[in-house]
Amino acid sequence: MYIMCAGGETVDTPALGAGAARCGGSSPLPRTLCIFASEVTHGGSSPLLGTLFGFTKESAHADSFVKSHITYNSSMTNAFAFGNGITPKETFILLPYIIEDRGSRYSVSFGVVHNRDDIKAFLKQLKRDKAYERADHNTFAARIEHEGIIYETKQDDGETGAGMVILRMLEKHDVRNGVVCVTRWFGGVKLMGDRFKHVQDAALIAIEHMQQ
Repeated sequence: MYIMCAGGETVDTPALGAGAARCGGSSPLPRTLCIFASEVTHGGSSPLLGTLFGFTKESAHADSFVKSHITYNSSMTNAFAFGNGITPKETFILLPYIIEDRGSRYSVSFGVVHNRDDIKAFLKQLKRDKAYERADHNTFAARIEHEGIIYETKQDDGETGAGMVILRMLEKHDVRNGVVCVTRWFGGVKLMGDRFKHVQDAALIAIEHMQQ
């Protein structure tokens, strides 16, 4: 299990067993924390998650929250929440075939999520439609707020770099407790850099609909 914070050196964390923490210099509270495991605890000389959540490193509640609420099969980072942000009003909204280019087609979907299970349920609902289950890419990103901290996750689903494009749009517009998924059906012609523009435009369309 690995915890990586912004900058600094690698520090052994014996309380984790096999694992390491990369700490942000001398600061006990780094701005960004990336989680790369299916399970997360915290420990070592600097209980990072304990500091972030106000728990001690022995707290079973902290471990339970992290495991059940914020872990997904992709890296996750965090930032601090200010203001109100934008939150989707529904659990699932689908805007089909909003962009077409050289045979490739794009849809976008979005909804409210509060934890890992909500993200799974959202994707399951999307893929109930066989057309979406068979799509070439269902790329998504999500931001989840908990006690003043925003957790972020993304997944490319084969469209390398597209998850980060969506996440950057969610960050820019301060979307919270929301997931956006851009679906692509490949049309046989490589779109090169235009594929990222289409992902960005699709995410923006979703965010605009969140505010209606």
